[in-house]
Amino acid sequence: MSEELISVRDSIITGFDIDWEQLTTRLDGLTDDEFVWCPVETPSWSVVAGPDGVARAQLEKPDPTPPPFTTIGWRTWHLGPDCLDSYSSRLWGTNGTGIDDQTWTLSADEARTLLDRSFQNFRTGIATSSAGELMMPIGDAFGPFAQANRIDLAIHARREIIHHGAEIALLRDLYERRDR
Repeated sequence: MSEELISVRDSIITGFDIDWEQLTTRLDGLTDDEFVWCPVETPSWSVVAGPDGVARAQLEKPDPTPPPFTTIGWRTWHLGPDCLDSYSSRLWGTNGTGIDDQTWTLSADEARTLLDRSFQNFRTGIATSSAGELMMPIGDAFGPFAQANRIDLAIHARREIIHHGAEIALLRDLYERRDR
């Protein structure tokens, strides 16, 4: 059983790497203007500087229905600190960006660096998990998903990367063609 789990872990890591490369390739050349560009009127969420000058992702809990449109800046925050760093913090006590809550950046280049850090940190956690750890429940810090295991969480994280990566790619295509 242990060898089978290691094979599953390696397959998940290989998939992570493929999905991440696809996303980061699409982020090449991203500008600060494009990072916060919104092709629709309200309601929308982005990253904005607060009165204190700190950039934060806009967010309401619970999510409104329907959910607001989100910019590339918001989506990179969601993938980095909101998902991958949050998962790593709750599982291993590590955080790739050092950011928590809604703090983010208005710089596309800085976001890319922080996003890569959060990905590498989560990836390392999964890649270094033993077969037994892969099957352990992720625990109460994950609320109603407490009984899910690390494989389940890794599959969910891949889904987040694919889902939001596709949205980011579409926004980049729309931005490029916005004046046509």
